[in-house]
Amino acid sequence: MKKNLNTVVSENISALKGLRELDTVQLGKRASVSQKTVWNALQPETCNPTVRVLESLASALGVPPAMLLIDRSIEKASGLPDIAMLDALERFCRLDPVGQKQVAEFIALWERSQVGK
Repeated sequence: MKKNLNTVVSENISALKGLRELDTVQLGKRASVSQKTVWNALQPETCNPTVRVLESLASALGVPPAMLLIDRSIEKASGLPDIAMLDALERFCRLDPVGQKQVAEFIALWERSQVGK
């Protein structure tokens, strides 16, 4: 069943808010919008943000505005990475080369520890 856009936007804002470990007040401050505006955006029944609010919330969450409009259930069904994976990849890409090497070494070490389990 296809979700309406208000539900998609609301679910994406909520998921990213959780990933960023932000409460409603913090997200509102980062986005320069009221706590009520954030609360409304988090409720599928009342989620109907203006383009300006959508841009502000996306910026505060560290994603392009279009990312708030993508139905993640479709991504999951198609095998595309979910928000948490995209967030992890984005953080990895922001690391300097030394940090990226350390993460790669950790992953290799972890994979070796999983052999035979």
